[in-house]
Amino acid sequence: MVWGQGHDLLEAAQELQTRLSRKIFLGHRRAIFIGERLAQHGLTHILDEYTRNPDLRLRGDIFMVRGGTARAALLAPHSFERLPALADVKALKTTGGPSDVTLRDFLIAASSETSIPTMQVIELGGSESESGNDDGGSENENSAQKGDRKIVGTAFFDKHLRLMGFLPLKEAILRQWMIGGLSHQFVTSFIPQGGGYVTLDAIHLHSSIEPVLQGTQLTFFVTLKGRGTVRENETNLDLTQSKSLRIIETYLNQDTAQSAQRMIEKMQSRYQADIFGFDQSVHRKYPQAWKSMRRNWPSHFASARVVVNVKLVIRRSGLTGPSLELQPDDIKG
Repeated sequence: MVWGQGHDLLEAAQELQTRLSRKIFLGHRRAIFIGERLAQHGLTHILDEYTRNPDLRLRGDIFMVRGGTARAALLAPHSFERLPALADVKALKTTGGPSDVTLRDFLIAASSETSIPTMQVIELGGSESESGNDDGGSENENSAQKGDRKIVGTAFFDKHLRLMGFLPLKEAILRQWMIGGLSHQFVTSFIPQGGGYVTLDAIHLHSSIEPVLQGTQLTFFVTLKGRGTVRENETNLDLTQSKSLRIIETYLNQDTAQSAQRMIEKMQSRYQADIFGFDQSVHRKYPQAWKSMRRNWPSHFASARVVVNVKLVIRRSGLTGPSLELQPDDIKG
């Protein structure tokens, strides 16, 4: 693998071209990686070439490397892919297909007055030890090669494009569901009446955000919907009984709603960062009120009331009712 260095992207590309026998065609670039240190410093100074050059592929995916460098991400091997960078692109699609990871979407959010730009985050094997290495050199790269790579969440940035915070994977998945960027997902909850966990393979996931403005009080009603099949049942409930299915649905909906509520409240109190598109819903429904609210949207978002309602429906319970390992006396109807 060859590298280029320079004061900006084009100078680095020109230096790289001296080592290649073929002309660099930027339209072939499929993924862009940003090291965490660069993300903390800010991305404003490197984005001009991405927006000015017509050869660039705006639908390429963009990732932040948590605790590592972009170079380490390109060197870290993958078990199944000859090109490691493509492993992250394919992993996104196989885990539900988040829709806001492209350079185009990041740039659109960055140019918006109120939207918060985000990107997916990957982590390399040995990242904990790498994060303390300030020079980001070969020690990081060698350490990364000892382990695998995985998607670990979503990073979000302030209006100066400096790294503001990080959502862990479970919260990032809920956020993708809220913005309509998730096609399927496994949802797991503990069922006290059955003494175990149940996992639903949820598909046809939909969401809606309905703002209600009463005087100065802004309330958002968030609804998450989906239906699916029970893929794993560790409880002693008989899933051929509709009563058991309703019990499981209750806890799946309750736990998912509570998790989403906590995530939103964290973003309100700790960051005042609207990464859910609440601003767009207010703009659509209350265009006149939005003209005054957009000037201080972080404050309005932080003080808004949010109500989350989840409606997951079990369409199928799998090929068996109760678990086959249970004795007849242990099964609850």
